[in-house]
Amino acid sequence: MIARFTMFAGLCLALVACQDAPEAGVPAASLSSGGATGVSDVRPSGGALGLTNTERGARGLGTLSRDDRLLRAARKHVAWMAKNGRMSHRGTGGSTMSDRIKAEGYRACFAAENVAFGQKTATDVTEAWMASKGHRTNILDRRAQHGAVAHAVDGAGQTYWVMVLARPC
Repeated sequence: MIARFTMFAGLCLALVACQDAPEAGVPAASLSSGGATGVSDVRPSGGALGLTNTERGARGLGTLSRDDRLLRAARKHVAWMAKNGRMSHRGTGGSTMSDRIKAEGYRACFAAENVAFGQKTATDVTEAWMASKGHRTNILDRRAQHGAVAHAVDGAGQTYWVMVLARPC
């Protein structure tokens, strides 16, 4: 397993290569075992995935298909980040991105995760990720076939984002 971590202006990324509808808000309490006191909203962000696909298409790369398993992993992790007031690749019980997507039934031979906080819109977070070399590398990785993006707003109005990109084995 290869892992790389970077922090930059409210952004964080991880890259791991492994061998082995209407967007209604979902109560964060339903996404985490301990409830999510103070988290006001958790939503998928098809807009951010669409903007990601625009960036990929402009460079001759294939579009990413949304995968519901990756979306569940992203939504649960972003709810955890908002509940705990921290941006991290480590989540509930010390889980990693690989742990989270595997728990949702996705067996990845490639996976990458971008996380961020503070950006209010899908456009803002996509622009921030594209302005960061490591995040842009994840977004433009030719190995990625599936993707999902979710965001959450905590009780203080702080916005958190999680993007998961992957290719199945």
